[in-house]
Amino acid sequence: MLILVSLALVRGKWKEFGFVWPRNVGWWRVLAPGLLTGALASLGALVFHFDGMRAMMKGYPLPQMIAMIWFWSSLSEEIFCRGWFQSGLPAGPSRIWWSAALFGSMHLSLFLAGVDTPSVLWIVLWTTVLGYLCAQVRESTGSWAPAFVRHAGFNIGGLLGGIVYTIGYRITTGQLPQLG
Repeated sequence: MLILVSLALVRGKWKEFGFVWPRNVGWWRVLAPGLLTGALASLGALVFHFDGMRAMMKGYPLPQMIAMIWFWSSLSEEIFCRGWFQSGLPAGPSRIWWSAALFGSMHLSLFLAGVDTPSVLWIVLWTTVLGYLCAQVRESTGSWAPAFVRHAGFNIGGLLGGIVYTIGYRITTGQLPQLG
């Protein structure tokens, strides 16, 4: 919310901060990398037993997860990282890398929530990759909206990766994976 208030104070510069309809967008090509990256991140976390997020996510029923994580977190983080931060950096390739680094490092706050080190490092790695993918699409379209779609796709892909893992585990072992 603070970012929106800050943006309101820079009269007439909304377009510079990516508040425009994106140009040259194939929406499936925007969404697919997010879905795939989220699924890979989730599959890896499950395969390597990085279950530090499980305790945090346990209390989220699916409707709340959709509203708070898939929508609200994706929206607010993209307005902040791609709308405000990335737009304020000088043009050039380093702008994409700085935006990705900021986004990944924001997830270090999971340490404060008590998430274990291997899980946090895995999450920071994959959110930095996502940050790079979102920063690229922000640069190529001039809008943060495709970055939001890609980011939401990543979060949705995480659930899909969990479903694929569960099905694969059931097929190969005849059992459901043990939680916690």
